Amino acid sequence: MPTPRLLHKVPVTIELIDKAETAYNVNAGEPIRTAERTPTVTLPGQIHWGTEDKPDFEKAGVVENSDGWVTMRTKDLNAQSLIDEKGNPGILRGSKFIKFGKQDGLELFVVQSKPLGHWPDKNGMTLVRVYFQDRKG
Repeated sequence: MPTPRLLHKVPVTIELIDKAETAYNVNAGEPIRTAERTPTVTLPGQIHWGTEDKPDFEKAGVVENSDGWVTMRTKDLNAQSLIDEKGNPGILRGSKFIKFGKQDGLELFVVQSKPLGHWPDKNGMTLVRVYFQDRKG
């Protein structure tokens, strides 16, 4: 059976956070000083600018608002070894999008990744939605 297709896909360039090399404040769970990053990765993605209407609080705590998201296929993430052994997406909070197609100079920080498109014959998720936030302005 085929996998989902992306509509109007563009190349998306990401600087992934390197959690193993980044020093963290254990109490706040945030990087100390500057986060260490891996070399950039470029993948096809479907970009959506705009926020989702959702409450600011959930049982697990505060939900960060996003300025948009990028939908990606798990097969593209697998090709770049960005799915871990448990099947979780490897685009972690703190990674950042630096280029959408020809639009360069971005600093859109990843705030959350969610699995989507669970197809029975694919044994799990087929898409990942990566939420981003523009912290410049």
